[in-house]
Amino acid sequence: MVLSQGNLVSNLLDSAPLGGYSEDDVALGALPMDHVFGLALLTGAIVLRHRLYLTAVTAPEELLQVIAREKIARMNGVPSLYLSMAKKARPGEVCVCGPMRMLGYHGPEQTARAIDADGFLHTGDLGFVDENGILHLTGRKKDVIIRNGVNLSPPPAH
Repeated sequence: MVLSQGNLVSNLLDSAPLGGYSEDDVALGALPMDHVFGLALLTGAIVLRHRLYLTAVTAPEELLQVIAREKIARMNGVPSLYLSMAKKARPGEVCVCGPMRMLGYHGPEQTARAIDADGFLHTGDLGFVDENGILHLTGRKKDVIIRNGVNLSPPPAH
């Protein structure tokens, strides 16, 4: 396959509205830059005007540290990398972000406790993603579960 710079730029500009990139985004480049995927990441950072954090780190534990430390908003990689990282992140809090996420609570203090500065809703659920990409819920950070406005507490442990 032979690609031109025009092919890369055209592809990026055509798909930009779908990705919702902003200049505040930091994308993680954990791919070889001499591969077409790495070249697309580099070109994307230039054309879409977001930051790109390049690293040679490939170990899942280290990548998770880089993501947290550098406040990575986007990461492109191969499925096997995502799955190995998900295995290392077991049991963590399930956090969600996207257009389906609630706007917040009526009180700004309660909203600030639930939704972090990066826009992620902290659900209070604990879980992990298995090798098939399935989310497993393993518990709660707190003992109280709120369901339809009703506080539910599990029975005491014996």
